[in-house]
Amino acid sequence: ETLASGNRIRNTATAPSPSNLNIRLRCPAGGVTITDSTATISGTIAAGGNSLATGGVRVAFPSSLADEQAIRFLLSIRSNTTEVSRDDFKKEVDAPKLGLVKLGVDDPGTGNGNGIVEDGEQFKLFYKVKNFGTGTYPGGNATVTDLDAGFTLVDPTDPYPTILPHLQAENTTG
Repeated sequence: ETLASGNRIRNTATAPSPSNLNIRLRCPAGGVTITDSTATISGTIAAGGNSLATGGVRVAFPSSLADEQAIRFLLSIRSNTTEVSRDDFKKEVDAPKLGLVKLGVDDPGTGNGNGIVEDGEQFKLFYKVKNFGTGTYPGGNATVTDLDAGFTLVDPTDPYPTILPHLQAENTTG
C-alpha cells in the first residue's frame, strides 16, 4: 500500500519559527520505500501555531511487513541547511493475516456422498479462512497446493472477497 500524507507542523517554541522550512522524511526499515520524501512550509509559524506543509510525502509499504510491526521514521525540519527540529517516531503496520479455520469436503455428484475422500473419487474442497490481522484483506485468489502429489487438482484456485479484521470467509465454488 502507498500512503500519501500531508504534514501539519506545530511550533512548540515560545518564538516564531524560522521562515521557509524544509521537511525531510527518512525510513531505515528494509523494504519501505519513500517515493517523495520532502515538503515545504513557506513563511514562519507563530509560537504555539501550526501550518500545513505543501508537497506532502509518499511512503510505499511492501505486503511482506508483519501485522503490528513497528516501523521507525526520522523527520528532519531544516531552515536552509540548519536543522531546527528532529523527530524519531514509530508507526505500527496494520496488515491482514489469513489462517485456515475450517476445511470441508463435498463429494455428492462426483463421489459416493459420504463426505469422506476415497480412492478414485472426485470431490470439492471448501476452506474457510479468518483474518487474524489488524488490517483488511483486500480480496484475491487462494490456490491449493498438493505437497505430497497424491491428488490431481482440477481447479485449485478460488476467489476470496475483502475480509475485514477478525472476520471469516469461505470459498464458494469448491
